[in-house]
Amino acid sequence: MDTVRIAVVQTPEFRGDVEASLSYAAGVITEASARGVRLLCFPECFLQGYLLDEAGARRSALDLASPEFQSIVARLPLTDMVVALGMIEASSGSLFNTAAVIQSGAIKGFYRKTHLLKSEGFFAPGAEAPVFSVEGLTFGVNICYDTNFRN
Repeated sequence: MDTVRIAVVQTPEFRGDVEASLSYAAGVITEASARGVRLLCFPECFLQGYLLDEAGARRSALDLASPEFQSIVARLPLTDMVVALGMIEASSGSLFNTAAVIQSGAIKGFYRKTHLLKSEGFFAPGAEAPVFSVEGLTFGVNICYDTNFRN
């Protein structure tokens, strides 16, 4: 296997400002792609900000299958680089701390944080540990506190 360039993004927090998050992400994705990055990882809850009040999280949450989220994905620079984008997801009435895995303008899948902190009690825990691949590298996603546990 050849070397696969992976990058992580340390970002400012755009709490509750998806437009600012998207603008920032677009610049980072463009730069990372130009530098040959093949897997780019954004922080936990990056898209809406790390919101710890349930009402605010519910207002900001997005369903991955919704036209609104599809519109957000379409606004990201089109690249075959894999992007793991932290976000607050709404699904079937539950909230999840999720990383959406995006490539070439499409959602390849997602990972929902499994091990939640006490302050994240309004999020439902994820139950699956999907794997993804880029250029022969198979990888999974962990979000923050998940790294303290073996799945």
